[in-house]
Formats: sequence, C-alpha cells, structure tokens
Amino acid sequence: MILFSGLSRRSLIKLFLFLAAISACSVLLLYLEFSGNSQLKTFGDVLQAAVKDRSSVSASDLYTSFFALVSYKLAVVFLKSVSSFLSKKSIFFWRLQLTEYFLENWENIYLIEGVSQRIQEDTMRYCRLFEKFSIFVVQDLFKLFIYLPLLLDLSKHITRTWFIPNTRHLLLVLIIINSIIGTSIIIFPSKYLSRLVYNIDKEEAAFRKNLVLFELEERDFSNFDFDGNYNSVDNTHRSYYRRYYFIKILQLLHFRLSMITYWLFAHPSMVPPYTLGLLKQTMHAFDEVSSVFNFVVSHFKSLIEYIAVFLRLNLMVKQTKKAKETDKSGICH
Repeated sequence: MILFSGLSRRSLIKLFLFLAAISACSVLLLYLEFSGNSQLKTFGDVLQAAVKDRSSVSASDLYTSFFALVSYKLAVVFLKSVSSFLSKKSIFFWRLQLTEYFLENWENIYLIEGVSQRIQEDTMRYCRLFEKFSIFVVQDLFKLFIYLPLLLDLSKHITRTWFIPNTRHLLLVLIIINSIIGTSIIIFPSKYLSRLVYNIDKEEAAFRKNLVLFELEERDFSNFDFDGNYNSVDNTHRSYYRRYYFIKILQLLHFRLSMITYWLFAHPSMVPPYTLGLLKQTMHAFDEVSSVFNFVVSHFKSLIEYIAVFLRLNLMVKQTKKAKETDKSGICH
C-alpha cells in the first residue's frame, strides 16, 4: 500500500503524532466556527434592531457584538494557519520516506517509463493531494457532526414552502437531493478523466526523456522530430480538456442552482417573526452541510488527479513487491 510503503515503526509514530495534532486543531477550529455561527445570529439581530426608526440599541451594543464576531473569525484564521503548518510538515516528512523507499528499490523499477519523474514529482503530488483530502475529510466529518443538528433545529422555522408540501427536515432533504443530482452529473462524464491524466503524465515523461537525451548527447536540435514526439502529448491534452471543460460547465451550473435552492423553497417562510439573524444563521448552516454532501462535486478535479497519481505510484509498488517475491521464491528453490 502506497500509504505506508517503506515507513519504519518510528516514522509511523511520528506521522501519527502529526495527524493527531492536525485532528485536534480541526476539532477546535470547527468549535470556533460553530460558536461564530451563533454570534453571527446575535450580530444580525442587533443590526436589524439598530436600523429601526425607534431603536433601543446603542452604539456600544452594536460594536460589542461586531467585535465578538471578529474575534471568532481571527481565531479561526490563526488555527487554520497552525493546522496548515503541521500538515505541510507531516506531508514533507512522509514524502521523504516514500522517496527513500523507491530509491532503495531502484533496481526493480528503473525500467518503468518515466520512473525518475514518478519518484521526484509524483510522490510530492500524491502527498500534497492526500494532505488536502485528509484535512477536508476530517473537517467535513466534524462539520457534519456540529452543523447537522443545528440545521435540523433551524428547519423547524421553515413552515411554508413552494412546489412541494411542507416536509420535516426540509432543508436536509433539499441538500441530499441536490447532492445526489450534482454527484451523478459529475461522476459519470468524468470516469475517463483519471485515465487521461495518467496518459498525459506518461506522454509528457516520454517527451521529456527525448529532450533530455538530445541535451545530454549534445545533438543538433534541428534534427529533433518535434511533431512525431509531441503529437501524442497534444492529442491526449486535447481529449482531456474537451471532457474537463464540459464537466466544469456542469459543476458551475450545479453550484449556481444550489445557491438559489434555499431561497426558492424557503422564501414563503421569511416573514415576521423570521429575523435577519435567523436567516443568516440558517443560510450559513445550510451552506456548511451542503458543502459536505457535495464533496465530490467540489473537488472532482483533485480527485481525478489523485487517482491518476495513485495509479502511477502503485505500479512501482507492485513492481517492487513482485521483484521481492521472485527473489524469495528463487532463494527457496
């Protein structure tokens, strides 16, 4: 498995400690965001009361609620910086371990096309993508744990809707339906994209190899067959971009429709005593839970790249294991 290939017991412990620290930061971060959500409602209600003709809200009350909200936001920014630093340290450490593992088994993998690029570049890409998804998954799990009960509670205020009869937990039902539609229209057209990204990396590696050979042998570049070497690279890129931009259009359309979903179905309930603060709090909770359910839609490009890089590195891991098994069987005989 690429995750822990070549990691010693000591290295695994270090990596686990890094991940534990990142998880702790994520929990504290989501707690502050949840508290900030409550403060957002308070500030919205104070602001709404302050703009009335006969308002009893003083300037100090308005500033107090505003600076309380700002303090939560600043604390969130600080914790995100700490979490980012820890994650990058852990990923750099992990990348070094993977690189050492592949270099130690160089004699088993050096015949694979573009092996030097896979060791130098793909390990870095793989670790960075894994870092990104690990943080997103951990944060989304805690986000769902915190915001889902809040959203279900806020759904009680949606008593009238358009198009469909009033449903218990209407906002959650809308999010689930919306995410199923969005994930479906993204997954099916993009199932070939990871293979195209894999082919792009392979063609680029072959093209780079030919350029390096010309450079090392100090040959005349006027004799370099550019069209013959680059045609396959160009064709693969064209095929990828045609599919990618089609899926990107679908993604943008889905996000735009998602933005009006709440307003479309909840608008009839937005009458007094439905306040501005309650509206802000509900929309924030709706957006947070919706982002969790739309994980694939939001990160489809990175997921495609991750699968392609995984396939490239996994080929080297399999080749290494196969060579070791062959050596063992030879020794036994």
